Amino acid sequence: MINETKNYSYETVLDAFGGTGSVFYSYKKIGKEVTYNDILKFNYQFGKALIENNNMKLSNESVNFILNPHDDIEYKTIIQDNFKDTYFTDDENKWLDMVITNMNYLDNEFEYAIAFFALSQYYIIKRHYNLFHRKKLVYANFKC
Repeated sequence: MINETKNYSYETVLDAFGGTGSVFYSYKKIGKEVTYNDILKFNYQFGKALIENNNMKLSNESVNFILNPHDDIEYKTIIQDNFKDTYFTDDENKWLDMVITNMNYLDNEFEYAIAFFALSQYYIIKRHYNLFHRKKLVYANFKC
């Protein structure tokens, strides 16, 4: 796609139906400002973190906020209630509910996207062989 647009003068690119984002990541690599979108939240957050983001990093303060419980926050138990004995242990489910709730308090959309990406990558690795389509808690204690 880059070859088809090389004769035009432009600085920004819109990827309205992002998908994997691989084409538009190429535009980022050649210095274009890319706006990425996808209907799937998972893809959208990955695109926001890796394609649209140029220099935002997760601050130490944000990481500490995300990873620790806070007395003034009421934590949801969505994962604990709906995925018990499915993908992760009870402790991991509780931790995930806490982390995801804390992430929702981040003010910066890029910090949220980076945290979302990092959490997703960690648990893809944690879930042995990336087998999210079947229940295999026997692998849940696999250490990364």
